[in-house]
Amino acid sequence: MGAPVLNVYVLSSQMYGKKEVVSDLNLDLLEGQITVLLGHNGAGKTTTINIATGFLAPTQGSVLIGDLNVIKNTADARKCIGLCTERLNLFQKLTCKEHLIFFLKLKGIYSANHLNSVKDYLDYLGLKDKQNTRSGALSNGQQRKLSLACAFIGDTKVVFLDEPSTGLDPTSRQEMWSFLKRMRTNRTILLTTHDMNEAELLGDRIAIMVEGRVKCCGTPMFLKEAYGIGYEMTFIKSHDCVTAEITKIVTKAMPEAIYTGETNSEIFYLLPEDLTHKFPEFLMTLEHRQAPLKYASYTLSATSIEDVFLRAGANARRVSEDENSLADEEEQAPNTRLPASKMSRVSRATANMRVSRPTADRRVSSAPFNRRFSMRYDA
Repeated sequence: MGAPVLNVYVLSSQMYGKKEVVSDLNLDLLEGQITVLLGHNGAGKTTTINIATGFLAPTQGSVLIGDLNVIKNTADARKCIGLCTERLNLFQKLTCKEHLIFFLKLKGIYSANHLNSVKDYLDYLGLKDKQNTRSGALSNGQQRKLSLACAFIGDTKVVFLDEPSTGLDPTSRQEMWSFLKRMRTNRTILLTTHDMNEAELLGDRIAIMVEGRVKCCGTPMFLKEAYGIGYEMTFIKSHDCVTAEITKIVTKAMPEAIYTGETNSEIFYLLPEDLTHKFPEFLMTLEHRQAPLKYASYTLSATSIEDVFLRAGANARRVSEDENSLADEEEQAPNTRLPASKMSRVSRATANMRVSRPTADRRVSSAPFNRRFSMRYDA
């Protein structure tokens, strides 16, 4: 069997022409976990959710919930699927309570016993006092929380959340995070977001999507190790601080340290992550020499998920550009093979990139394989 492939073409072909919105996607979501899908606008996150929920059919591939094929058995699959879209889709004249009852009936499981679960969901999300209020009279944040409750009501086993925290104030966002942590037991959740703190806090696993492809997937710690660049040290200058003196102290303690730049108020260094055993003595030296070095303070920070996201995206775009350049060269001379001495810089860079690409770029995961829900696309 060849490499799994999914090809989805943009519907408005007159405007965009043929374009693979999502391709080479093979993503396994695990029961009892929240998988966070990160990506820039236009990366293919919403299209992936639309395919997974049966709203769009892939050009090639399948979506499986256990042994149930979502594409072929959409009606049956949707009985165990919940969806919270980025755009609010509520009935303006129905109350909060009526919304949840409606979705229970839609799944064919409503009875008098379910009234307690309706009250519980509203209570979890801070909507208990609004249960008899029409959704049209709710604030944007309250409507967002109601949409979230509608996605989970009825013991839904597979839940898709497309940027559910959009428009929420900090307090409501905290309530939503607590709700999701409570609800992930015995469920499989896929969540998209642009908030890196949210991704790191909620994500048991994080997948990073670039130009329609998942470039890496794993636990936050695994991704930091795979794409980690070390520790960033920032010195806050005082008005008569001398950068050269600070650089001399830093490089003396850690010769591998790299000066990465400065602004009017800060100086930046990159420290290797394999020399953490030297940090205590190094930091003690800085404390004792703060006065002669004339710096106000310093901070030391490890690789963040945002750093991983930016590096994964940059690596993927660089490889794509190099491969496109190589393809253009081959198209111009399809039957000509250049000798190594005349091989273009782009071609050599592409060859080197294929050898040195990070392990995580091959979509490996540190989590054990335990398929509860899978999206697998066969060529």
